[in-house]
Amino acid sequence: MSRLSSSSLPVVLEDGPELKVSLPLVPCSKPLEPVSAPSSPSWRGMRIAIVVNGSRGDVQPMVALAQKLQEHGHEVIIFTNADSVSTCNACGIDAVSVFADCCAVIQESGGMSGDFVSGVSRANSTASKWLRSNPGACAPVAECLQGFQPQLVVCGTLAVGTCIRYEAQASVPAVYVFLCRELLEFFSDVLCLQPERPCFLATNPLLDSGPLQANIRQTGTWDLPDYTEVPSKLEDFITQKGNGGLAMGWGSMIAFGLPPEKMLALALRVLKSLQIHGVILGGWAKLDELAEQLANGELQSIGDDWQELAKFAAENVCFVAEAPHAWLFPRCSCVVHHGGLGTTQAALRAGVPGVITPIFGDQFFNASHVNRLGVGVGLEQPLPELTVENITAAVRSAWDMAKTAAEFGATQISSGLEEATNAIQEFMLLHLRSGLWDMRLRELEAFDSKL
Repeated sequence: MSRLSSSSLPVVLEDGPELKVSLPLVPCSKPLEPVSAPSSPSWRGMRIAIVVNGSRGDVQPMVALAQKLQEHGHEVIIFTNADSVSTCNACGIDAVSVFADCCAVIQESGGMSGDFVSGVSRANSTASKWLRSNPGACAPVAECLQGFQPQLVVCGTLAVGTCIRYEAQASVPAVYVFLCRELLEFFSDVLCLQPERPCFLATNPLLDSGPLQANIRQTGTWDLPDYTEVPSKLEDFITQKGNGGLAMGWGSMIAFGLPPEKMLALALRVLKSLQIHGVILGGWAKLDELAEQLANGELQSIGDDWQELAKFAAENVCFVAEAPHAWLFPRCSCVVHHGGLGTTQAALRAGVPGVITPIFGDQFFNASHVNRLGVGVGLEQPLPELTVENITAAVRSAWDMAKTAAEFGATQISSGLEEATNAIQEFMLLHLRSGLWDMRLRELEAFDSKL
Protein backbone atom coordinates (compact mmCIF):
# COMPACT_ATOMS: atom_id res chain seq x y z
CA MET A 1 0.00 0.00 0.00
CA SER A 2 1.22 3.51 -0.78
CA ARG A 3 1.68 5.71 2.24
CA LEU A 4 -1.16 8.25 2.30
CA SER A 5 -1.06 10.08 5.59
CA SER A 6 -0.40 13.39 7.30
CA SER A 7 -2.27 16.31 5.69
CA SER A 8 -5.62 16.84 4.00
CA LEU A 9 -6.02 18.23 0.50
CA PRO A 10 -9.33 19.14 -1.16
CA VAL A 11 -9.21 17.37 -4.53
CA VAL A 12 -11.71 18.21 -7.27
CA LEU A 13 -12.69 14.87 -8.71
CA GLU A 14 -14.16 13.48 -11.89
CA ASP A 15 -17.06 11.92 -9.99
CA GLY A 16 -17.86 14.62 -7.45
CA PRO A 17 -17.01 18.17 -6.44
CA GLU A 18 -14.58 17.46 -3.63
CA LEU A 19 -12.86 14.69 -1.71
CA LYS A 20 -10.54 14.98 1.26
CA VAL A 21 -7.43 12.92 0.58
CA SER A 22 -4.65 12.46 3.11
CA LEU A 23 -1.15 12.93 1.80
CA PRO A 24 2.30 12.95 3.37
CA LEU A 25 4.15 16.21 3.73
CA VAL A 26 7.63 14.90 3.05
CA PRO A 27 10.50 17.17 2.04
CA CYS A 28 11.70 16.51 -1.49
CA SER A 29 15.27 15.59 -2.22
CA LYS A 30 17.72 17.45 -4.44
CA PRO A 31 16.45 18.72 -7.80
CA LEU A 32 16.23 16.15 -10.57
CA GLU A 33 18.63 16.59 -13.45
CA PRO A 34 17.69 16.10 -17.13
CA VAL A 35 18.07 12.48 -18.13
CA SER A 36 18.90 10.65 -21.32
CA ALA A 37 17.40 7.37 -22.43
CA PRO A 38 18.66 4.34 -20.47
CA SER A 39 21.17 2.29 -22.45
CA SER A 40 19.73 -1.04 -21.31
CA PRO A 41 16.68 -2.42 -23.16
CA SER A 42 15.29 -3.93 -19.94
CA TRP A 43 12.79 -1.12 -19.39
CA ARG A 44 10.90 -2.02 -22.58
CA GLY A 45 7.55 -3.74 -22.69
CA MET A 46 6.08 -2.12 -19.58
CA ARG A 47 2.31 -1.69 -19.28
CA ILE A 48 1.44 1.98 -18.84
CA ALA A 49 -2.03 3.38 -18.19
CA ILE A 50 -2.68 7.03 -18.96
CA VAL A 51 -5.74 8.39 -17.14
CA VAL A 52 -6.96 11.76 -18.40
CA ASN A 53 -10.28 13.54 -18.03
CA GLY A 54 -11.02 16.82 -19.77
CA SER A 55 -11.18 18.77 -22.99
CA ARG A 56 -8.99 18.42 -26.07
CA GLY A 57 -6.36 20.62 -24.44
CA ASP A 58 -6.10 18.12 -21.57
CA VAL A 59 -6.18 14.97 -23.69
CA GLN A 60 -4.00 15.74 -26.70
CA PRO A 61 -0.69 16.15 -24.78
CA MET A 62 -1.31 12.73 -23.22
CA VAL A 63 -1.94 11.22 -26.66
CA ALA A 64 1.39 12.67 -27.78
CA LEU A 65 3.11 11.08 -24.77
CA ALA A 66 1.41 7.75 -25.47
CA GLN A 67 2.72 7.80 -29.04
CA LYS A 68 6.26 8.40 -27.80
CA LEU A 69 6.02 5.64 -25.18
CA GLN A 70 4.71 3.22 -27.80
CA GLU A 71 7.66 4.07 -30.03
CA HIS A 72 9.88 2.88 -27.17
CA GLY A 73 8.14 -0.48 -27.01
CA HIS A 74 5.67 0.00 -24.17
CA GLU A 75 2.06 -1.13 -24.09
CA VAL A 76 -0.10 1.94 -23.50
CA ILE A 77 -3.83 2.37 -23.02
CA ILE A 78 -5.50 5.73 -22.43
CA PHE A 79 -8.51 5.78 -20.11
CA THR A 80 -10.41 8.93 -20.99
CA ASN A 81 -13.64 10.67 -21.93
CA ALA A 82 -16.19 9.09 -24.22
CA ASP A 83 -15.63 11.74 -26.90
CA SER A 84 -11.82 11.46 -26.83
CA VAL A 85 -11.59 7.76 -27.69
CA SER A 86 -11.85 8.43 -31.43
CA THR A 87 -9.01 10.97 -31.25
CA CYS A 88 -6.79 8.45 -29.48
CA ASN A 89 -7.63 5.75 -32.02
CA ALA A 90 -6.97 8.11 -34.94
CA CYS A 91 -3.48 8.63 -33.52
CA GLY A 92 -2.82 4.90 -33.15
CA ILE A 93 -3.49 4.62 -29.41
CA ASP A 94 -5.85 2.16 -27.74
CA ALA A 95 -8.36 3.94 -25.51
CA VAL A 96 -11.25 3.11 -23.21
CA SER A 97 -14.20 5.36 -22.37
CA VAL A 98 -14.36 5.84 -18.60
CA PHE A 99 -15.41 9.49 -18.18
CA ALA A 100 -18.41 11.42 -19.49
CA ASP A 101 -18.42 13.03 -22.94
CA CYS A 102 -16.63 16.31 -22.17
CA CYS A 103 -18.00 18.16 -25.19
CA ALA A 104 -21.57 17.21 -24.28
CA VAL A 105 -20.97 18.17 -20.65
CA ILE A 106 -19.70 21.65 -21.54
CA GLN A 107 -22.56 22.18 -23.99
CA GLU A 108 -25.24 20.95 -21.58
CA SER A 109 -23.86 22.96 -18.64
CA GLY A 110 -24.00 26.15 -20.67
CA GLY A 111 -20.24 26.58 -20.88
CA MET A 112 -17.28 27.30 -18.63
CA SER A 113 -16.32 30.39 -16.69
CA GLY A 114 -14.27 31.70 -13.82
CA ASP A 115 -11.76 29.84 -11.70
CA PHE A 116 -10.83 26.17 -11.88
CA VAL A 117 -12.74 24.95 -8.83
CA SER A 118 -16.10 26.58 -9.57
CA GLY A 119 -15.97 25.72 -13.26
CA VAL A 120 -15.09 22.07 -12.73
CA SER A 121 -17.62 21.68 -9.91
CA ARG A 122 -20.42 22.85 -12.21
CA ALA A 123 -19.20 20.54 -14.98
CA ASN A 124 -19.03 17.59 -12.55
CA SER A 125 -22.71 17.96 -11.76
CA THR A 126 -23.58 17.87 -15.47
CA ALA A 127 -21.22 14.91 -16.01
CA SER A 128 -23.08 12.88 -13.39
CA LYS A 129 -26.36 13.58 -15.19
CA TRP A 130 -24.81 12.60 -18.52
CA LEU A 131 -23.60 9.28 -17.13
CA ARG A 132 -27.06 8.50 -15.76
CA SER A 133 -28.61 9.36 -19.13
CA ASN A 134 -26.10 7.26 -21.09
CA PRO A 135 -25.82 3.92 -19.27
CA GLY A 136 -23.13 1.70 -20.67
CA ALA A 137 -21.31 4.53 -22.44
CA CYS A 138 -18.45 4.39 -19.94
CA ALA A 139 -16.78 1.51 -18.14
CA PRO A 140 -15.86 1.79 -14.43
CA VAL A 141 -12.34 3.18 -14.39
CA ALA A 142 -11.24 1.17 -11.34
CA GLU A 143 -12.31 -2.11 -12.96
CA CYS A 144 -10.57 -1.17 -16.20
CA LEU A 145 -7.32 -0.46 -14.40
CA GLN A 146 -7.56 -3.73 -12.50
CA GLY A 147 -8.13 -5.57 -15.76
CA PHE A 148 -5.17 -3.95 -17.53
CA GLN A 149 -2.83 -4.36 -14.53
CA PRO A 150 -0.55 -1.43 -15.40
CA GLN A 151 2.92 -1.20 -13.91
CA LEU A 152 2.77 2.59 -14.04
CA VAL A 153 -0.05 5.14 -14.20
CA VAL A 154 0.38 8.56 -15.81
CA CYS A 155 -2.25 10.87 -14.37
CA GLY A 156 -3.86 13.98 -15.82
CA THR A 157 -4.96 16.70 -13.41
CA LEU A 158 -8.70 16.01 -13.40
CA ALA A 159 -8.10 12.32 -12.65
CA VAL A 160 -6.08 12.83 -9.48
CA GLY A 161 -8.68 11.19 -7.23
CA THR A 162 -8.87 8.08 -9.39
CA CYS A 163 -5.11 7.63 -9.50
CA ILE A 164 -4.56 8.23 -5.78
CA ARG A 165 -7.15 5.58 -4.98
CA TYR A 166 -5.65 3.08 -7.43
CA GLU A 167 -2.13 3.60 -6.09
CA ALA A 168 -3.37 3.07 -2.54
CA GLN A 169 -5.15 -0.14 -3.51
CA ALA A 170 -2.65 -1.68 -5.94
CA SER A 171 0.69 -0.11 -4.91
CA VAL A 172 1.17 0.94 -8.53
CA PRO A 173 2.90 4.33 -8.74
CA ALA A 174 1.22 7.27 -10.41
CA VAL A 175 3.19 10.12 -11.93
CA TYR A 176 1.30 13.39 -12.21
CA VAL A 177 1.20 15.70 -15.19
CA PHE A 178 0.26 19.38 -14.96
CA LEU A 179 -0.41 21.57 -17.97
CA CYS A 180 -0.39 24.86 -16.08
CA ARG A 181 1.27 26.24 -12.97
CA GLU A 182 -2.07 27.21 -11.39
CA LEU A 183 -3.16 23.57 -11.13
CA LEU A 184 0.29 22.43 -10.03
CA GLU A 185 0.04 24.83 -7.10
CA PHE A 186 -3.54 23.79 -6.34
CA PHE A 187 -2.52 20.12 -6.13
CA SER A 188 0.87 20.83 -4.56
CA ASP A 189 0.52 18.24 -1.78
CA VAL A 190 0.25 15.48 -4.40
CA LEU A 191 3.85 16.26 -5.32
CA CYS A 192 5.05 14.96 -1.95
CA LEU A 193 3.48 11.52 -2.13
CA GLN A 194 5.86 8.82 -0.97
CA PRO A 195 7.77 6.99 -2.31
CA GLU A 196 9.05 9.82 -4.47
CA ARG A 197 8.41 9.84 -8.18
CA PRO A 198 8.89 12.37 -10.99
CA CYS A 199 6.07 14.79 -11.76
CA PHE A 200 5.81 16.96 -14.84
CA LEU A 201 4.93 20.53 -15.72
CA ALA A 202 4.43 20.37 -19.49
CA THR A 203 4.69 24.08 -20.23
CA ASN A 204 7.06 26.25 -22.20
CA PRO A 205 9.60 27.81 -19.78
CA LEU A 206 9.79 30.86 -22.04
CA LEU A 207 6.08 31.40 -21.45
CA ASP A 208 5.84 30.12 -17.88
CA SER A 209 8.92 30.68 -15.74
CA GLY A 210 9.41 30.51 -12.00
CA PRO A 211 10.79 28.33 -9.20
CA LEU A 212 9.59 24.74 -8.92
CA GLN A 213 9.63 22.03 -6.28
CA ALA A 214 12.60 19.69 -6.54
CA ASN A 215 10.86 16.69 -8.11
CA ILE A 216 9.03 18.68 -10.81
CA ARG A 217 10.40 18.50 -14.33
CA GLN A 218 9.37 21.37 -16.57
CA THR A 219 9.88 19.71 -19.91
CA GLY A 220 8.35 22.08 -22.41
CA THR A 221 5.05 21.34 -24.10
CA TRP A 222 3.92 17.92 -25.31
CA ASP A 223 2.73 18.70 -28.80
CA LEU A 224 0.54 16.28 -30.73
CA PRO A 225 1.31 16.43 -34.46
CA ASP A 226 -1.65 17.53 -36.55
CA TYR A 227 -3.73 14.48 -37.37
CA THR A 228 -6.51 16.25 -39.28
CA GLU A 229 -6.34 17.20 -42.95
CA VAL A 230 -6.75 20.72 -44.26
CA PRO A 231 -10.36 21.06 -45.49
CA SER A 232 -10.38 21.63 -49.24
CA LYS A 233 -12.71 24.62 -48.94
CA LEU A 234 -10.23 26.25 -46.55
CA GLU A 235 -7.37 25.76 -49.00
CA ASP A 236 -9.51 27.27 -51.77
CA PHE A 237 -10.45 30.22 -49.54
CA ILE A 238 -6.83 31.04 -48.66
CA THR A 239 -5.84 30.70 -52.31
CA GLN A 240 -8.56 33.14 -53.30
CA LYS A 241 -8.22 35.66 -50.46
CA GLY A 242 -4.51 35.31 -49.76
CA ASN A 243 -2.63 35.29 -46.48
CA GLY A 244 -3.02 37.93 -43.80
CA GLY A 245 -6.56 37.39 -42.58
CA LEU A 246 -7.68 36.60 -39.05
CA ALA A 247 -8.16 33.17 -37.53
CA MET A 248 -10.84 33.14 -34.84
CA GLY A 249 -12.14 30.36 -32.63
CA TRP A 250 -12.53 29.15 -29.08
CA GLY A 251 -11.61 25.50 -29.47
CA SER A 252 -13.18 23.23 -26.87
CA MET A 253 -14.59 26.16 -24.90
CA ILE A 254 -18.08 27.61 -24.68
CA ALA A 255 -18.40 30.71 -22.53
CA PHE A 256 -20.96 30.52 -19.74
CA GLY A 257 -23.27 33.50 -20.18
CA LEU A 258 -22.48 33.92 -23.88
CA PRO A 259 -24.48 31.44 -26.02
CA PRO A 260 -22.73 30.10 -29.15
CA GLU A 261 -24.89 32.21 -31.48
CA LYS A 262 -23.68 35.31 -29.61
CA MET A 263 -20.08 34.07 -29.95
CA LEU A 264 -20.63 33.81 -33.71
CA ALA A 265 -22.13 37.29 -33.92
CA LEU A 266 -19.23 38.75 -31.92
CA ALA A 267 -16.66 37.14 -34.23
CA LEU A 268 -18.41 38.36 -37.38
CA ARG A 269 -18.81 41.90 -36.05
CA VAL A 270 -15.09 42.04 -35.24
CA LEU A 271 -14.16 40.95 -38.77
CA LYS A 272 -16.67 43.35 -40.30
CA SER A 273 -15.40 46.22 -38.15
CA LEU A 274 -11.84 45.53 -39.27
CA GLN A 275 -12.97 44.96 -42.87
CA ILE A 276 -10.77 41.89 -43.17
CA HIS A 277 -11.34 38.34 -44.29
CA GLY A 278 -11.09 35.56 -41.78
CA VAL A 279 -11.38 31.91 -40.86
CA ILE A 280 -13.75 30.99 -38.04
CA LEU A 281 -13.16 27.58 -36.45
CA GLY A 282 -16.39 26.02 -35.25
CA GLY A 283 -15.02 24.11 -32.26
CA TRP A 284 -17.31 22.75 -29.57
CA ALA A 285 -19.55 25.81 -29.92
CA LYS A 286 -20.29 24.54 -33.46
CA LEU A 287 -19.97 28.02 -34.93
CA ASP A 288 -19.66 26.52 -38.42
CA GLU A 289 -23.08 24.90 -38.11
CA LEU A 290 -24.60 28.11 -36.76
CA ALA A 291 -23.13 29.97 -39.75
CA GLU A 292 -25.14 27.71 -42.06
CA GLN A 293 -28.28 28.64 -40.14
CA LEU A 294 -27.39 32.32 -40.48
CA ALA A 295 -26.93 31.94 -44.24
CA ASN A 296 -30.36 30.30 -44.45
CA GLY A 297 -32.02 33.14 -42.55
CA GLU A 298 -32.64 30.97 -39.49
CA LEU A 299 -30.57 32.95 -36.97
CA GLN A 300 -32.26 36.31 -36.81
CA SER A 301 -31.98 36.21 -33.02
CA ILE A 302 -28.35 37.39 -33.14
CA GLY A 303 -29.48 40.98 -33.77
CA ASP A 304 -30.98 43.47 -36.16
CA ASP A 305 -27.81 43.36 -38.26
CA TRP A 306 -28.17 39.65 -39.02
CA GLN A 307 -28.63 40.23 -42.76
CA GLU A 308 -25.54 42.43 -42.97
CA LEU A 309 -23.53 39.83 -41.07
CA ALA A 310 -24.82 37.03 -43.29
CA LYS A 311 -23.83 38.96 -46.42
CA PHE A 312 -20.38 39.82 -45.01
CA ALA A 313 -19.80 36.21 -43.97
CA ALA A 314 -20.74 34.86 -47.40
CA GLU A 315 -18.16 37.09 -49.06
CA ASN A 316 -15.32 37.19 -46.52
CA VAL A 317 -15.39 34.28 -44.07
CA CYS A 318 -14.57 30.59 -44.29
CA PHE A 319 -16.19 28.40 -41.64
CA VAL A 320 -14.71 25.00 -40.80
CA ALA A 321 -15.21 22.76 -37.78
CA GLU A 322 -11.46 22.50 -37.23
CA ALA A 323 -8.19 22.91 -39.06
CA PRO A 324 -4.52 22.10 -38.40
CA HIS A 325 -3.14 25.05 -36.49
CA ALA A 326 0.37 24.49 -37.85
CA TRP A 327 -0.97 25.00 -41.38
CA LEU A 328 -3.48 27.78 -40.73
CA PHE A 329 -1.85 30.14 -38.23
CA PRO A 330 1.26 31.05 -40.28
CA ARG A 331 -1.12 32.15 -43.06
CA CYS A 332 -2.86 34.64 -40.75
CA SER A 333 -1.92 38.09 -39.46
CA CYS A 334 -3.45 37.48 -36.02
CA VAL A 335 -5.16 34.68 -34.09
CA VAL A 336 -8.09 35.51 -31.80
CA HIS A 337 -8.67 32.66 -29.37
CA HIS A 338 -9.53 31.59 -25.82
CA GLY A 339 -5.99 31.21 -24.54
CA GLY A 340 -5.87 27.48 -24.02
CA LEU A 341 -2.32 26.22 -23.66
CA GLY A 342 -2.30 24.29 -26.94
CA THR A 343 -3.70 27.12 -29.04
CA THR A 344 -1.49 29.70 -27.34
CA GLN A 345 1.56 27.57 -28.00
CA ALA A 346 0.55 27.00 -31.63
CA ALA A 347 0.26 30.75 -32.22
CA LEU A 348 3.65 31.32 -30.60
CA ARG A 349 5.28 28.62 -32.74
CA ALA A 350 3.73 30.16 -35.85
CA GLY A 351 5.31 33.50 -34.98
CA VAL A 352 1.94 35.23 -35.27
CA PRO A 353 0.56 37.70 -32.71
CA GLY A 354 -2.50 36.59 -30.81
CA VAL A 355 -5.42 38.16 -29.01
CA ILE A 356 -6.53 36.09 -26.04
CA THR A 357 -10.16 36.41 -24.97
CA PRO A 358 -10.08 34.16 -21.88
CA ILE A 359 -12.98 32.11 -20.62
CA PHE A 360 -11.79 29.77 -17.87
CA GLY A 361 -8.97 28.73 -15.57
CA ASP A 362 -5.40 29.08 -16.79
CA GLN A 363 -6.45 31.04 -19.89
CA PHE A 364 -6.24 34.24 -17.84
CA PHE A 365 -2.66 33.37 -16.84
CA ASN A 366 -1.74 32.64 -20.46
CA ALA A 367 -3.19 36.02 -21.41
CA SER A 368 -0.93 37.75 -18.88
CA HIS A 369 2.12 35.81 -20.12
CA VAL A 370 1.45 36.88 -23.71
CA ASN A 371 1.26 40.50 -22.52
CA ARG A 372 4.52 40.12 -20.63
CA LEU A 373 6.31 38.78 -23.70
CA GLY A 374 4.89 41.46 -25.99
CA VAL A 375 3.81 38.91 -28.60
CA GLY A 376 0.11 39.71 -28.51
CA VAL A 377 -2.68 41.11 -26.40
CA GLY A 378 -4.17 39.18 -23.52
CA LEU A 379 -7.41 40.76 -22.42
CA GLU A 380 -8.18 40.79 -18.70
CA GLN A 381 -11.97 40.54 -18.94
CA PRO A 382 -13.62 37.20 -19.66
CA LEU A 383 -15.09 36.74 -23.13
CA PRO A 384 -18.75 37.42 -22.14
CA GLU A 385 -17.74 40.90 -20.93
CA LEU A 386 -15.83 41.86 -24.08
CA THR A 387 -17.24 44.11 -26.78
CA VAL A 388 -16.55 44.34 -30.49
CA GLU A 389 -14.60 47.53 -29.76
CA ASN A 390 -12.44 45.76 -27.13
CA ILE A 391 -11.42 42.97 -29.48
CA THR A 392 -11.01 45.20 -32.54
CA ALA A 393 -8.66 47.51 -30.64
CA ALA A 394 -6.73 44.49 -29.34
CA VAL A 395 -6.26 43.13 -32.86
CA ARG A 396 -4.93 46.48 -34.08
CA SER A 397 -2.48 46.55 -31.17
CA ALA A 398 -1.44 42.96 -31.84
CA TRP A 399 -0.65 43.76 -35.46
CA ASP A 400 1.96 46.22 -34.18
CA MET A 401 3.65 43.31 -32.39
CA ALA A 402 4.11 41.19 -35.52
CA LYS A 403 7.90 41.60 -35.59
CA THR A 404 8.31 40.61 -31.92
CA ALA A 405 5.98 37.63 -32.37
CA ALA A 406 7.93 36.43 -35.41
CA GLU A 407 11.24 36.71 -33.54
CA PHE A 408 9.80 34.83 -30.57
CA GLY A 409 8.47 32.11 -32.85
CA ALA A 410 11.97 31.57 -34.19
CA THR A 411 13.30 30.93 -30.65
CA GLN A 412 10.77 28.25 -29.71
CA ILE A 413 12.26 25.31 -27.86
CA SER A 414 11.65 21.77 -29.02
CA SER A 415 8.87 19.58 -27.69
CA GLY A 416 9.34 18.23 -24.18
CA LEU A 417 8.17 14.73 -25.08
CA GLU A 418 11.63 13.23 -25.34
CA GLU A 419 12.70 14.45 -21.89
CA ALA A 420 9.42 13.28 -20.34
CA THR A 421 9.69 9.85 -21.96
CA ASN A 422 13.29 9.44 -20.84
CA ALA A 423 12.42 10.46 -17.27
CA ILE A 424 9.54 7.97 -17.15
CA GLN A 425 11.75 5.19 -18.50
CA GLU A 426 14.52 5.99 -16.04
CA PHE A 427 12.01 5.80 -13.19
CA MET A 428 10.67 2.46 -14.44
CA LEU A 429 14.15 1.02 -14.84
CA LEU A 430 15.73 2.28 -11.61
CA HIS A 431 12.69 2.11 -9.30
CA LEU A 432 10.26 -0.48 -10.67
CA ARG A 433 12.38 -3.07 -12.49
CA SER A 434 15.00 -2.90 -9.77
CA GLY A 435 12.49 -3.54 -6.96
CA LEU A 436 13.40 -0.25 -5.26
CA TRP A 437 9.77 0.96 -5.31
CA ASP A 438 8.53 -2.14 -3.46
CA MET A 439 11.39 -1.90 -0.99
CA ARG A 440 10.55 1.74 -0.22
CA LEU A 441 6.89 0.81 0.28
CA ARG A 442 7.85 -1.85 2.82
CA GLU A 443 10.08 0.64 4.65
CA LEU A 444 7.24 3.17 4.84
CA GLU A 445 4.77 0.56 6.05
CA ALA A 446 7.23 -0.56 8.73
CA PHE A 447 7.74 3.04 9.78
CA ASP A 448 3.98 3.63 9.98
CA SER A 449 3.48 0.49 12.06
CA LYS A 450 5.81 1.88 14.73
CA LEU A 451 3.90 5.15 15.07
